[in-house]
Amino acid sequence: MRVTTAVTTAGGVSARPVAVVHEGRWALISAGEYDPGRHAITINLSVVDAVCARFGDPPALVKGAILAHEAVHATRASGSTAGDEEAMARRAACETAGHQVVEHIEAVLAGAWT
Repeated sequence: MRVTTAVTTAGGVSARPVAVVHEGRWALISAGEYDPGRHAITINLSVVDAVCARFGDPPALVKGAILAHEAVHATRASGSTAGDEEAMARRAACETAGHQVVEHIEAVLAGAWT
């Protein structure tokens, strides 16, 4: 799967590839990651499984939230601070999957640190 973003050109709008999407499994310390060197987003299926088991959210919705969040990091604006970027990423995840799903992901991740 590829993530694309709309790019305005003189001739109109075209889709530009941003990143390739992979799925993996690792500890419940992050829901996903963006690797700028590989232009790849990896979704942590361990988090997806934990959210679905604990809260009953549909896997596609959980994956969508994670993907939306990481896509913001993949298309980061050069002038944005880390805090601004993280706020934009959370907002994108909420717009994609809803606040409740994002809160469920955060609850699973918070549990890993307690």
